Amino acid sequence: MGFPFQEYYSMPVKKHSHPKWSNYWGSRQGHMETIKLILDQDPSLEIKNRFGGTAISAAMHFFTKSPEPGADYAAVMDLLLTARSEFVWAKKETRNVEMDTILRKHGVIE
Repeated sequence: MGFPFQEYYSMPVKKHSHPKWSNYWGSRQGHMETIKLILDQDPSLEIKNRFGGTAISAAMHFFTKSPEPGADYAAVMDLLLTARSEFVWAKKETRNVEMDTILRKHGVIE
């Protein structure tokens, strides 16, 4: 029967009294194994949380505004862009060498 992915993927997770979605939360905290598990199930990457954010916008938001200690946002971005997630953030350099390298690799910035 397989993994009940749709139920897991759309299941709210309570943390700090704000419901988050598994794709959003994984991207926010840089949980690479969670993101890989989600991507292995070929989900829609444009599902939005209650704030209107997708996994890729969450990764960029927390990368620029409130980074989680130890999160590798460049690796998260590489996974999401490789999976063909739509980049919905300002298409400009971040002044972070690793992130800008990934954005260039995927043609987001020049």
